[in-house]
Amino acid sequence: MMMSETDNNNNRNIVLFPFMAQGHFNPFLALAHKLSQTRNNYFTLTLVTTQLNLPHLKLSLPPNSSIQLIGLSFPGDGYESDLPSGVENTDSLPYHFMADFLQACISLKPQFRKLISDLCSHPDNRKKPFLIISDMFFGWTYEVAREFGVFNAGFCGGGGFGFACFYSLWMNLPHRLSKGAAFSDEICLPDFPEAGKIQVTQMSEFLRVADGSDKFSVVLRELLQLWTKVDAFLFNTIEQIEQSNGLAYFRRIIGKDVIFSIGPVFSPATRSERATIGITVEKCTQWLDSKPKRSVLYVSFGSMNTISTSQMMELGMALEASGKSFIWVVRPPIGFDINGEFRAEEWLPKGFEERMRESKRGLVVHQWAPQVTILGHEAVCGFLSHCGWNSVLESLSYGVPIIGWPLSADQFYNAKLLEEKLGVCVEIGRGKSSCVGHKEMVEKIDLVMNIESEKGGEIRRKVSEVREMIRNGVRDENGFKGSSVIAMEKLLNTAMIFIKTKSLFTVFFSHSLNKTLSISKLLATMMSETDTENNRNIVLFPFMAQGHFNPFLALAHKLSQTRNNYFTVTLVTTQLNLPHLKLSLPPNSLIQLVGITFPGEGYESDLPSGVENTDSLPYNLLPNFFEASLSLKPQFGKLISDLCSHPDNRKKPFLIISDMFFGWTKEVATEFGIFNAFFCIGGGFGFACFYSLWMNLPHRLSKGASFTDEICLPDFPEAGKIYLTQMSEFLRVADGSEKFSIVLRKLLQLWTKADAFLFDTVEQIEQSNGLAYFRRIIGEDVIFSIGPLFSPATRSGKARAGITDEICTQWLDSKPKRSVLYVSFGSMNNISTSQMMELAMALEASGKSFIWVVRPPIGFDINGEFRAEEWLPKGFEERMRESKRGLVVHQWAPQVTILGHEAVCGFLSHCGWNSVLESLSYGVPIIGWPLSADQFYNAKLLEEKFGVCIEIGRGMSSFVGHKEMVEKINLVMNLETEKGGEMRRKAWEVGEMIRNGVRDENEFKGSSVIAMEKLLNSAMIFSEQKRTKLI
Repeated sequence: MMMSETDNNNNRNIVLFPFMAQGHFNPFLALAHKLSQTRNNYFTLTLVTTQLNLPHLKLSLPPNSSIQLIGLSFPGDGYESDLPSGVENTDSLPYHFMADFLQACISLKPQFRKLISDLCSHPDNRKKPFLIISDMFFGWTYEVAREFGVFNAGFCGGGGFGFACFYSLWMNLPHRLSKGAAFSDEICLPDFPEAGKIQVTQMSEFLRVADGSDKFSVVLRELLQLWTKVDAFLFNTIEQIEQSNGLAYFRRIIGKDVIFSIGPVFSPATRSERATIGITVEKCTQWLDSKPKRSVLYVSFGSMNTISTSQMMELGMALEASGKSFIWVVRPPIGFDINGEFRAEEWLPKGFEERMRESKRGLVVHQWAPQVTILGHEAVCGFLSHCGWNSVLESLSYGVPIIGWPLSADQFYNAKLLEEKLGVCVEIGRGKSSCVGHKEMVEKIDLVMNIESEKGGEIRRKVSEVREMIRNGVRDENGFKGSSVIAMEKLLNTAMIFIKTKSLFTVFFSHSLNKTLSISKLLATMMSETDTENNRNIVLFPFMAQGHFNPFLALAHKLSQTRNNYFTVTLVTTQLNLPHLKLSLPPNSLIQLVGITFPGEGYESDLPSGVENTDSLPYNLLPNFFEASLSLKPQFGKLISDLCSHPDNRKKPFLIISDMFFGWTKEVATEFGIFNAFFCIGGGFGFACFYSLWMNLPHRLSKGASFTDEICLPDFPEAGKIYLTQMSEFLRVADGSEKFSIVLRKLLQLWTKADAFLFDTVEQIEQSNGLAYFRRIIGEDVIFSIGPLFSPATRSGKARAGITDEICTQWLDSKPKRSVLYVSFGSMNNISTSQMMELAMALEASGKSFIWVVRPPIGFDINGEFRAEEWLPKGFEERMRESKRGLVVHQWAPQVTILGHEAVCGFLSHCGWNSVLESLSYGVPIIGWPLSADQFYNAKLLEEKFGVCIEIGRGMSSFVGHKEMVEKINLVMNLETEKGGEMRRKAWEVGEMIRNGVRDENEFKGSSVIAMEKLLNSAMIFSEQKRTKLI
């Protein structure tokens, strides 16, 4: 750690600026206190407010606080205000002045700018700010932050769901049918449908009458739009309880990587509490100690809320009639000074306080009680609350269920979250004007307090689960860090890295709406040939198999051309694979190849001598090959160590991209402080099925039992049914105890430890399928869809070409549009002799023009000579050549050239993922014949999810007659039929998604382009953090 009192290199001041309202001051003070104690009191904390709010905030600080307070004049110089004189917060502000108050706050900008300018030029780095945390209503601070190159985060003191509802309602005004029209009593949020129905009783008075042209709408919506410009968004909540609700909403509309859930932040004990105390902690605890466990109801509506006189009377009657023990914090009702004297004789049932005091059943406290002490006591069973977010978090932190009576603002939506989403609350009333009879209140109180009842027990169970989530979120002990701890560290690290490069950030920030792109362009400005500070090497390490080499080579080629050839790209493999990889590189490639010895030194291998990839490996030796690959770890560690100590930063790695079967590389990367990403060469759906099948073995009823023919994946039900015929031979017999299961599952478990996971796919076509699965089981922010990655033209392709591009194109040019079927099973797959014969008969009988890339059938050397006289119908090649209807190509053809030609109408394919992407990129429907591995699941995705494929055969041992083949071929090739036309239309739609995903032109960046930039940025920032020892 570089953080010490003698450290003079890093800016260390965090400036906080809350909106001037009690409900905003408290969370900001709690956050300031938490930050002041972070990293051994390393940071300076400055809290900004207006002059008249300073005395109250001083009292609100804990004793001996190091937080510095600075006051600004309100309103700003020259601003003509309609506000009552001396009003500098909303606590005593008439509601109709709220719009004016919000407007007047903007006048603080010049003073705030002057303050930041002074701090930035201060000679003491402890005064220089690196982070500004401003209120959600102070979005205009981002302009000041960017001017001075300071990271700016917006802090919402409430929860994600409550603010999401508030934001969506105000930005969309969905309750308005049209301008000036009446509102409906029940609406859904157009951009937040998962929130469910919102009732008119859950809307503030201002919102009910808003139509977008009224003053409050205009001012508030402008401020909310400004809020979306900041660099990060902080929520006082826990990731686990809101990740699928409000946090998901903001990640969807703003960006995934800029949302931080850092809560709960609770206010420490302060001097102001002692000044307003209605009961001491000691007396309160003594009273609670006298009560049985889970017997007391706590009632409080917060420090700024209350109910009407009539409802206060009903509540008093309900508490007495319920027979429950209670603590009730009372304040004057609506229409009276909430901080004034409480007149029990007017506002409570006659003799109520005296009866409760004498019976010792009720403790009526005026003004204030130690809420955390009360909620944390074992005697408390329920909390009748206004559902202010701070109260909600305190209650749930102690596992206390809530009886909700929301009164204003986000409290309505907090209650909705608690009752409908979390199941820890029952709503008893709503709003300040609601009328609830005491008998109904008693029913609700009994429902929650009776833990023996089904409903009471269920609420108690659910609240216990939420309590555990909250406690785990803030845990920081014995090497465990909760989600909120990690989020806070990530925020601070990001802001500190930001300030270290602030001169570069300010170059671009005037353009920044997209957080990913702004950082990308920032980092791009750092990348020049003269740059000597940043590590620039990307090391790739594929599994030794042809189906893995090709995607890694494509990725290496893409990376080598990224950011004006800024990066060095090093591809690691074993010695005997080097010659093939050299031939597979495009001419003049900058990719560096490094060979290591296989197997590793001292490893006793059962493998055939000289076998260093799986292409010619007997299938039964595959587990042995996997095991032998683990022996490469010492050599790989030595290679990384040598590169890290190289004097040239172009050789020093900042990113290791390893194969999905090389999860052990994570340990090496961690040792040397390098970002480690694992690359899955296929699509998300295919690998999700593969992963789930192997990790769960759901086809096994029990150990040693037979398998079922049809199963569903327990953690991936959206995949649909998986059939026995879609499983490899190893998988069919696997029970978890045999060698292949043990080795493969170990490798897959290691795979989940990486810093990032890359998929050769496009976000738009798989976000709700395989990508969603991995985001669910691993994490949202670590999944990157960077495809499609297509291999460039190589020397090996030309060396084995069965036909030139020119001859192929000339033949296709002679054919009508959408008339040709292309047939290929890839470079490493084939069908049986009998099926090859049937396929040839089908192609001839179909009457369709075709190009068929043929290789020797199963049981023969796939790269050997093709013996047409044995494996095809007699005279087949001659007839096709003479009629010019079929082009039979031996070994290899230029697939991309073929698929991209307008004459091609369909592709009979093995459904290898690379072939799938190439076909769909050109809008060519597929006739699927999957043969192995993930090809089965790719075909399933294409047919069942996308509707762009019809399966014609399945597996190497399946038998399909030529007549059935003709039917399937005609179904796809006949564009005039409903099915054929529909498949073509859907294939074209998917093609558009793929093309848009990789577009990078005219300031448009597709999802895969953004994902690649985001990956590189994450790795470079990670490297910088390690280099400067900020983590």
